[in-house]
Amino acid sequence: MLGTITWWSAVKCHGIITVTKNGIVQKYFLLHNRIARSPEVIKAGQFARFIAVAPPPKPGLLPVALAVEISDMPFVDAGVDALAGKVVAQ
Repeated sequence: MLGTITWWSAVKCHGIITVTKNGIVQKYFLLHNRIARSPEVIKAGQFARFIAVAPPPKPGLLPVALAVEISDMPFVDAGVDALAGKVVAQ
């Protein structure tokens, strides 16, 4: 999933990722120990990509994003069509 960090606490080392898909907004909790790759400084406005979600630890809390990558630049999701570009037409 692709989203944006909408809040980050450097003191508490956690934050919120917001994902908007088909007009539906979903929020996920971001824990520092669930980040696979990131810039040295994490801040609101950066882009996030993650592949899995853990259920909320308690009722009423947000689900937790897992294997999160953070970037200052948007992620490009090329998909299967990018592989088709290597096929030579005959």
